[in-house]
Amino acid sequence: MIEDVKTNELYSFRFWGVFLVLSLLYVILYYITNTYVYTGEFYETLLHGTVDEERITKTIEMRQHFLWISYVAQPLLLLLRCVIFSGAIYTGAMLSGPAIEYKNCLRIVILAEMVTFLSTLIKISCFLLLPSLSPKSFQYFFPLSVTQLMNINTIPKYFIYPLSQLNLFEVAYWVLLAMGVKYFSQQKWGQALKTVASTYGALLLVWIVVIIFISLQFS
Repeated sequence: MIEDVKTNELYSFRFWGVFLVLSLLYVILYYITNTYVYTGEFYETLLHGTVDEERITKTIEMRQHFLWISYVAQPLLLLLRCVIFSGAIYTGAMLSGPAIEYKNCLRIVILAEMVTFLSTLIKISCFLLLPSLSPKSFQYFFPLSVTQLMNINTIPKYFIYPLSQLNLFEVAYWVLLAMGVKYFSQQKWGQALKTVASTYGALLLVWIVVIIFISLQFS
């Protein structure tokens, strides 16, 4: 009973209020990232030896010219993830048991998205605080993932991203989704996890396959 009351308080927020706050946090974080991480020196170090200096300069200039688009894209990408994942959970819950209102699916997803923001925040903070983390190693740096226990240089590049998804943040994301499904549909934990696996898990698997395919095309 006490657990139900606490969970009810957890989901008593308005989706759009949390969405606006999280969108603002993403924009601020992206501003910090562009100012202190993705600098001209960052790209010069990252691209050195792969393309000529003129191409590097043009890349940096073009990025600065279209930088404003990245700030607009942050709320749009967040909204897109919420809409797609919520739609999947809504459909999955309707097919597997008691239906969940779509607005509640949005609440479930936006709460889990805080984990994604936290993982991004930690990754950026590590780059700023750890001088040993170079731009080339930063692109393959995924906090609290199994890749941190492995030698990246021995792993095929197309396999790095799938392995990076085996991390504690992803586990927390699944747990939060399952917790929301369990609360709103009154399912048991096992059934709630199955719903998440058949919806969000399926979408994640498709995304990973797409990333592998793209990586193979450019490798």
